[in-house]
Amino acid sequence: MGSNSIKALTPTLALLNVRLGYWLNNPRYVEATARPQRRSTPLFLWSEISGRLYENSDGVYLTDGGHIENLGVYELLRRRCKVIVAVDAEADAPMNFSSLMKLQRYARIDLGVRIDLPWTPIRDRTRAIMAENADRKSAQASSGAADEAPHVHVAIGSIDYGGDDKGYLVYIKSSLSSDENDYIRDYARRNDTFPHETTGDQFFSEEQFEVYRALGFHMTHGFLAGDHSVAVGPGTDPRMARFTEAGEKAIDAVRAALGLPEPRRPTVSVTATMIDQG
Repeated sequence: MGSNSIKALTPTLALLNVRLGYWLNNPRYVEATARPQRRSTPLFLWSEISGRLYENSDGVYLTDGGHIENLGVYELLRRRCKVIVAVDAEADAPMNFSSLMKLQRYARIDLGVRIDLPWTPIRDRTRAIMAENADRKSAQASSGAADEAPHVHVAIGSIDYGGDDKGYLVYIKSSLSSDENDYIRDYARRNDTFPHETTGDQFFSEEQFEVYRALGFHMTHGFLAGDHSVAVGPGTDPRMARFTEAGEKAIDAVRAALGLPEPRRPTVSVTATMIDQG
């Protein structure tokens, strides 16, 4: 489906039930006064076989996505959303950010939209930690590199729709910062591709499911609570900030769009000192 569709294979994939979709009533026409432009045949299987899938029909075929790009941001860019939150949990052991690169390319070519995201701090720390887990002999050197990098899982970048129309992309990437809880770090030491194990494994154990869930909570909670730094600024010159501190344009705009209260600006603490004048 999507950019990888092969028309000749559509009937075969539908008959084999490989598409893994689900038919739902189109939410656009839930109200009785709204009339769909197309009517779906009761024979949903025939609609799949023939490829008769339309967004303006009374029934829509809902699938898991990834048909254009894996982040699900492309259509949100088309709608010119002011704030987009994307979670990148694909299997990306080399930390090449391939889904983000693909999104940036498609956005520029198809929509004329530019995305500038400071993602390199996330890459640098996670690469160092994964290298340490993969090669115990170089653990000391890798640990030093990891310690120097900031604890960051989230980057906030700018979206330029053209003219004065701007937006922001909050990008959360499966990554490591070495301050996760004990069983996450223990699992990472025993599985050096974590948190980027192959998605071909469709049968996660209880332990796998829990460490990924716990990592997701750790990243998101640390971001929202201000425990972790957030990468902001241009991609060529990223800087660190906190989501709970005011004064950073991107963070202030995201908080306002999400309806969050404006945080207090950091105050300078002044301590009175007695000076002996003699």
